[in-house]
Amino acid sequence: MSSQLYALEKMSAAVRSLAVGPEPLPQRLEYAFLAFHTLSPKDFPDKLASRFAEIHDALTREKAVGNEGRVRATLAKMDKSTAQDIAIAILGLEFDLREHLDRGQRR
Repeated sequence: MSSQLYALEKMSAAVRSLAVGPEPLPQRLEYAFLAFHTLSPKDFPDKLASRFAEIHDALTREKAVGNEGRVRATLAKMDKSTAQDIAIAILGLEFDLREHLDRGQRR
């Protein structure tokens, strides 16, 4: 449970980066990734772990070029629609994790 609370804290920070940052979406996605990069699928309930892995993989798909890192390399090649889909997936994962933890506390 404590790793799931940690995951919620990190995913909430990612959502805040997406929601309030004045930067263009690719840069906000990079900041969101930095907020949750310490997480792994095992920090999530089983039913949400694969969704986290998909988000992580979508943001680190490309090989790093020079010193830019995988996330920047990926975002540089990403179209706007895909970036929006990933942002929505991050928001949805944070919401579903929060709901999962809220249900657990009500029991």
